[in-house]
Amino acid sequence: MILMKLEMERLAQRINEGPLTIDGEDDLSKVRSLRKELKQLDEEYQMLNKAAGAINKPKVTGFMFPISREEDIERLEAAVRCDSDIRAQYVEYLSVTKPLRQGVGQVFNKYFTDEAMTNYNWHGLDRAQYPRTPKKGMQKYDIFYGCMIDAWESHGLDNETLVEQIKKAVYHINRRRYTKKQSLKKKYTIVEVQE
Repeated sequence: MILMKLEMERLAQRINEGPLTIDGEDDLSKVRSLRKELKQLDEEYQMLNKAAGAINKPKVTGFMFPISREEDIERLEAAVRCDSDIRAQYVEYLSVTKPLRQGVGQVFNKYFTDEAMTNYNWHGLDRAQYPRTPKKGMQKYDIFYGCMIDAWESHGLDNETLVEQIKKAVYHINRRRYTKKQSLKKKYTIVEVQE
C-alpha cells in the first residue's frame, strides 16, 4: 500500500513537471508506459480497497444479516431504540452495504429474508379486522424508517421515496411468497393426480 502511494506520488510529480511534448517514438512509448503503469496501479488500488472493505465491513453487535426470523427483527428494533451505539452501527451498516445506484427493493434481502418479513407491511393490519393475517406496521419501527432515512439520505433518498421503495419491496416479498405457495400447490396437485 505504501509502495503504491509512493508510485502514485511519483507519477503525479512527473505530470506536474510540465506538459509532455511528443517529439518522436521514444516519447510516445514513454506516455504509453506511463498509462500502462497508471492502469496497473489503479487496478491494484481497487483490489486492495475491495479486500480492505471485506475486512472492515461494519457489523452490528449481536446480529447477523440477513435477519431470518421475526424474533430477531423485534430484538434489533428493541436494541436500536435502547442503545445509541447499536443504532449507529446499524445505520453505518445500512449506509455501507447499499450501493448508491440501487434501490431499496434491490438490496432489502441483504437485511431481511422473505420469511422474516411474513408478518410485516407498511401500515400494519389490526388483528381484530384481519384475524387470519394480522401484520405489524413497519412505519412504527425505527429500523425500517428512521435508521434507513439516516443511512440513505446521502444516497439521495428522501422520506417519500423511501416509503415508496419500502412498500414496493414488501409487495415483491409478498409476490414471491405467493408464487412459491402456488407452485407448491401445483406440484402437490400433480403428485396427487399421478398417484
